[in-house]
Amino acid sequence: MELYKYRHNRGLEPNLYFFRDSEQNEVDIIIKQGNLLTPVEIKSAKTFDTSFLRGVNYFKKLVGDRINNSYLVYSGEQSQIISGVKLINYRDINNIYEEIS
Repeated sequence: MELYKYRHNRGLEPNLYFFRDSEQNEVDIIIKQGNLLTPVEIKSAKTFDTSFLRGVNYFKKLVGDRINNSYLVYSGEQSQIISGVKLINYRDINNIYEEIS
């Protein structure tokens, strides 16, 4: 919801989507900017688990070079990059738009 409000309050189209296929692969939010896509997975956990990256990694393989960045938003305090996915705390979710713009 914060991502939507961020775009809406700036008079921009939200360009927010989600991905799910028949094999139950899913990504919570896909941000579309031009031809580029940014997958964002959201988890409530404070502790990172590699299984959280399953949907994002699947999506990245599916769309290839159209990926701009990819994110995992969670309750943990550590910001880091794991397997090309940026882990960020949910309080920093609006930073995603600043990074991909």
